Amino acid sequence: SGIKGRSYVSNARSHTMSHDCFCLDIEKFFPSTIRGHGYDFSKNKAQCEADVATNMANLCTVDEHLPTGSPPSTLISYFIHSKTFDQLDRLARQHNLTMTVYVDDVVFSGHKISKAFRDKAKLIIHRRGLRSHKYRFYSNNEPKEITGVIVDGNQLRLPQRRHKNLHEQLVALWGKIEGKE
Repeated sequence: SGIKGRSYVSNARSHTMSHDCFCLDIEKFFPSTIRGHGYDFSKNKAQCEADVATNMANLCTVDEHLPTGSPPSTLISYFIHSKTFDQLDRLARQHNLTMTVYVDDVVFSGHKISKAFRDKAKLIIHRRGLRSHKYRFYSNNEPKEITGVIVDGNQLRLPQRRHKNLHEQLVALWGKIEGKE
């Protein structure tokens, strides 16, 4: 996410034709990404001097955490938590699974996703001091909702609630055009 040409739709497309799918959300992802994480990333991974790392952490955070809705928060949070995402990716590869991350949504898909795998993935996230929630497990090629897109075999479609919302907006727009509102 946060990369030109990638979206919640391309993220969902990565999981077409999968048998099993396990989705989870990192709870309060930006508020959980605190100033100390930013400092550690700048100092240790980006190899900045301490004063530069301090300034970077201060520039990127508000009230001691990454702000929700800030354009750089998406990329910064990914890089700050890249070790966690790399660990999850290694685990997925060990089990011949596809893994994607779209901001705070982590999705695994493949032929078979065991409960033991799901528990290990949750543990990796929790060890970083993050909490996961909104667990969804889909099996047997049933339609799956992934980052707001329904994946059904190799087809992508909008969830019913999005169709309803679009319909309501079109009706309201048509009413304005016709002078009924």
